Amino acid sequence: MHKTQDKMKTSFSIRIAFFFILSFLAVSCHRDTDALNMTFSKVEKCMDLCPDSALNLLKGIHDPEKLWGESQATYALLMTQAMDKNYMKFSSDSLIALALNYYTITQTSPIMYAKALFYHGRVMLELDKEEEALKSFLAAKDVYERTKDHKMLALIAEEVGMINRKQDLYDDALTNFREALTTYKQLKDSLSVISASLNIARVYLFKSEWDSCSLYYNNALEIAVQKNYLSEITILHELGILYRSMQNLSEAERYFLAAYEKETDIIRIQCWRRKKELIVAVEDKGKGMEDVKKAMEPLFTTMPQQDRCGMGFAFMEAFMDEVQVESALGKGTTVTMKKIIGRQNAVSE
Repeated sequence: MHKTQDKMKTSFSIRIAFFFILSFLAVSCHRDTDALNMTFSKVEKCMDLCPDSALNLLKGIHDPEKLWGESQATYALLMTQAMDKNYMKFSSDSLIALALNYYTITQTSPIMYAKALFYHGRVMLELDKEEEALKSFLAAKDVYERTKDHKMLALIAEEVGMINRKQDLYDDALTNFREALTTYKQLKDSLSVISASLNIARVYLFKSEWDSCSLYYNNALEIAVQKNYLSEITILHELGILYRSMQNLSEAERYFLAAYEKETDIIRIQCWRRKKELIVAVEDKGKGMEDVKKAMEPLFTTMPQQDRCGMGFAFMEAFMDEVQVESALGKGTTVTMKKIIGRQNAVSE
């Protein structure tokens, strides 16, 4: 009798323990899913304006190969998008295929399905599979027409226009690009207006229709100058190509020089986090420094007449844990600064 009761108690205890283990695993899994979804949300918010930050957030996800189901599909789609926006090369469509297969089978989200189709098209273009890319773009277009996402419809029109232009179907390409341009103007998206205008100008350049080409280039240039967009450099350079094609070498030289002068004024700043380390990289394409060691000395300045104190690098070294400077004459300078975040916590651990 006692043995039976002991067995019952043991069995009951095992069931209770098993229940608590399952509960713990469920809570742990739920927390992991919440954290993952929060990361995905952050990635989507910064994808357009800071694609490099989006990529770093995705790279910070541990063991992505262990993800499954919707989490795996979302990761694959966002990583493909981030790679595309950071101009990274694709060697295959295996990553985006994970997302496309999931959303095709489940049909849980028309928006994510259309997005997967769009980026499958982008990857196929990268792999020089234009027919497959076109199929994906047109399939995505069908979905976006139902959801009335006009921005994505304009982007697809541009992608189809690129394919038509590559196949020398210039009139079809112009139709696609004009459709995109009309939508961008309605959306008051000035950057995209520039993009579509440039695509139209390039078609006219291929067709040797100089007046129309110049019109669209100058329309784009006017917006870029007003908004202080970096695309001004690209437009100036391509205007130089236009005038060189017209055998107007003096005008071509003027635009090429203007583009070069603008390019040397650019300063690029990147910031990312690696675990507890904050990294800031500042890059310019200026004259460069002949003697980096000398330039980093306190009070050194090349412009004493402008009342410069020469303490820039000293301040950087005082506030950062590590400062690295790389410079080459005629090519520019890159300063990389590193700072440990939460140093006290890191030491106590």
